[in-house]
Amino acid sequence: MSLLSIGRVSRSVAPLLVLVLLLAVGIPPAEASGSERDQERDFHALVNVERAKRGVGALDEPSQLVRVARDHSATMARQGRLHHNPDFGTQITGWRRLTENVGRGHSVDSLHAALMGSTGHRNNILDERVTQLGVGVVVRDGQVWVTQNFRLPTSSPGPAAPSTTRHGDVSSRNVHASSIGTAAARGLMPDCGRVRFCPDGTVTRAQFASMLVRTLGLPATSGRRFSDVSGTHAADVEALAAAGLTSGCSSDRYCPDDRLTREQMATFLATALELAPASHPFSDVSTTHAGSIGALHQRGIVNGCTSRTFCPRDRVTRAQTATMLVANLT
Repeated sequence: MSLLSIGRVSRSVAPLLVLVLLLAVGIPPAEASGSERDQERDFHALVNVERAKRGVGALDEPSQLVRVARDHSATMARQGRLHHNPDFGTQITGWRRLTENVGRGHSVDSLHAALMGSTGHRNNILDERVTQLGVGVVVRDGQVWVTQNFRLPTSSPGPAAPSTTRHGDVSSRNVHASSIGTAAARGLMPDCGRVRFCPDGTVTRAQFASMLVRTLGLPATSGRRFSDVSGTHAADVEALAAAGLTSGCSSDRYCPDDRLTREQMATFLATALELAPASHPFSDVSTTHAGSIGALHQRGIVNGCTSRTFCPRDRVTRAQTATMLVANLT
């Protein structure tokens, strides 16, 4: 149940076209989860996936478009009235083509479905000429207000590659794209939102424990070795310990909320692969993880960040984790 409005303006069409479409009345309370920023990311990813299904390039997210979209969504929510932003053509600068969708509904999914079900809004979403999108979401009194501003800038390097058709925030040209798709499809790594994988996001030690347990198919255990582990990932952390794949960060602690580092990843993988310790060419590796890094390096599983350094304490991204799991443990 949603209310929608569409606006379009371009250099070749001076008059502003506004179409208001009433899809339903009596909008129920919002069902959307996550912060307003997360919902903005979800809308953006859903748009990119729709475009990817048709081979159309993904849209960048310039801050100017996001700011204008958020301001207008806040205005609509404050006034309790759905309407086109009469000033978006001047508030947004540097454009050759500029279009706008606005809507009000009870969830990201229902609003996106309504937008795709309306010819004018769908045309804006799938427009091959635009290369940028700013989404603004405000949730007030149980309703989601959204503004989508699409732009073709006056200076543009051309369209980007499409995203994958599963994740709107993963480029089809990303070197990890195939592994990400496999990890998600097999349930090894959860998505971070609606059709989003958050490829550049980091991984905690607790999260990685669950990913490794799923990948290896380790059995559950009722043991309790670590005093600092509880909640969602506790059983998986204990399962890793029972399988001899981790000894924690101390005798009785796992440090579950610490971000996974390159050296820690190496030790987890080498242990899971049952690799014997080996030498390495890196000058910045600690004794604790040296044998594991050497074993993986000699087999071509990991490389350094330079020919002589490994950058052992750099954080591991979700995209890198997907490739490490899929390429080596499945």
